[in-house]
Amino acid sequence: MKARPQEGVDDDLARFQAFRQEAPVTRTALEKFENTQIFVGELAQSRQMITRFLAVVFGLAQDVDVNPGAGRQELAGDDEAVATVISQIASCVIGFAYMHRKYALLRFSLRELRLDVKTAGRILQVGAPMAIQQSIVSCGFLFLQRLVNLYGESMIASYTVATRMENILMIPIIGIQNTMATFAGQNMGARQPERVSKGLGQGVLVSLFMTAALCVCQLLGMELIIRAFKLDAAAAAICRQHLFASVLSEPIFAIYFPANGMFQGVGEGFHATFYALMALGLRVVFAYSLYRTAFFGYTAIWWSQAMAWTLTLITCYAHFFRGKWKEKSLVS
Repeated sequence: MKARPQEGVDDDLARFQAFRQEAPVTRTALEKFENTQIFVGELAQSRQMITRFLAVVFGLAQDVDVNPGAGRQELAGDDEAVATVISQIASCVIGFAYMHRKYALLRFSLRELRLDVKTAGRILQVGAPMAIQQSIVSCGFLFLQRLVNLYGESMIASYTVATRMENILMIPIIGIQNTMATFAGQNMGARQPERVSKGLGQGVLVSLFMTAALCVCQLLGMELIIRAFKLDAAAAAICRQHLFASVLSEPIFAIYFPANGMFQGVGEGFHATFYALMALGLRVVFAYSLYRTAFFGYTAIWWSQAMAWTLTLITCYAHFFRGKWKEKSLVS
């Protein structure tokens, strides 16, 4: 049953997913580079996991405790912002404390904080494509949110719940993606590209297994999720379709995204950024092309994601099997 379009719905429930990839902080030796890659990978993974956990906790507390008619849309964006700020501060403090305690080579004093133009240039070379990617991704999600808003409050409520659950399904995938960036950087620095290929295969298997386990839990607990967020009948009907679609589409992402991390690790930042933008761009195109069709209707909002990830996966692995990435390295 399709929800009827409504005009004038606020955009406060827009979901902006940003996945930043930390650039390696090198000094002079390969050993320092490898230790830094390990630390950056652990810091990025912990920060993203903390962000998603706090966002879900804040959102669930809001939906459970706030009067349904009292400013739920105004609070949703604030909860996300507070969760993000807290997670960034916590991961920064914990990360630097962990670095200072475990990695002697990475300890530094305030007197050492001087600009190294060459090192800063390499960091910018790796990090700039990812920064551009995040800016475009944010704009892309605005277009998706506009399409969601066309279907009114029930669709907005359903979309918010379903995307929060998708964030949980993505936690192990993001973790493997960060791990692959670290693993690939280390082994390419050691001139062992064959280990990168083997590691990617193992990473994809782990990513798939963990994602499949979470998808089964979501499928079995679908009604519990809907009751926890107190969705009305119309929103619940839409949410069931979205949650079921995410169970089928997340395994595709679990195969594709570790390869994206691998390309970042071997120094192919352009390709990693291109594939991420390709996935988002195709999703927007598919969603706007199919939502008026009788077959898809509003379900194009989430099925477009599976279509985009599938085409991106094929393109990404076609480049992987060509093997030109083996000529790349973050260490000169």
